[in-house]
Amino acid sequence: MLYFANMKIAQAFHPLLSSFEVILRNQLHYALAHHFSDGNWIINQKADFSYVKGMYAIISDFLTWIDPEIMPSLREIDKVCKIIEKEENKQKQ
Repeated sequence: MLYFANMKIAQAFHPLLSSFEVILRNQLHYALAHHFSDGNWIINQKADFSYVKGMYAIISDFLTWIDPEIMPSLREIDKVCKIIEKEENKQKQ
């Protein structure tokens, strides 16, 4: 009975989640197109992704505002970002 109740709840949230994903993806595209002054940024811009850290901060603040419980997951992502940053710094040297 709980399994079926869970399915009904998941079905109810699916349209909302799908809409949120499309809106988030479109907003990221608009922000990146504005940042690069290039509507075709995904093909033309391959070298400069320094904006990612700033965008990550904005997205993590937004997700934390929606659900403070998400912070432990974001901390794990922070660890990965720091490892990537260290590797990038090694490559620059």
